[in-house]
Amino acid sequence: MGTNFYILDNTAFAAGLNLNILEEDSATIFLTTPEIIEEAQKNKKSSQMLSIALFQDKIQLYSPSHSSISYVKKQAQQSGDIGALSEPDISILSLAYEWQKNNPEAEVLLISDDYSVQNTAEFLKISFKPLQQDGIRHKISWEVFCPHCFRRFSPLQLGKTCPICGAKLKRRRKKEK
Repeated sequence: MGTNFYILDNTAFAAGLNLNILEEDSATIFLTTPEIIEEAQKNKKSSQMLSIALFQDKIQLYSPSHSSISYVKKQAQQSGDIGALSEPDISILSLAYEWQKNNPEAEVLLISDDYSVQNTAEFLKISFKPLQQDGIRHKISWEVFCPHCFRRFSPLQLGKTCPICGAKLKRRRKKEK
């Protein structure tokens, strides 16, 4: 049996994931990024679970390469998820992408309840597992639009103000052509 790499998002810590139960054997390695650690420390429950895991030396910290981050951002731009992903989200997706690319024989599994992370993972062909809610059923391509004047914008504009009418920009599923 090969090595299992479980890439942990903050939602794993917030859900109270017990790494001792998940650890199938010595070939299971838990990974996360410094950005996820920083995010987890802002939430009391996440912080407690993280502290236990770090104390037990269960988690390894890695920062993904700039090339992996660039590739993930490009894919997230194409899916339309880029505006909904935080820097910690980008970091964890990039780490999962990098480990999958560098360890083709291993099982790389991204643990996250975040729908935008899951959707981008689908575009990147990264396996994921949600913990507290159902995961996405299929991948979705999004577009950013103004709900008042109906103009379309770059996915990076999500949540910003429409320069034409001043409404807050939202996203919707792209219509199939």
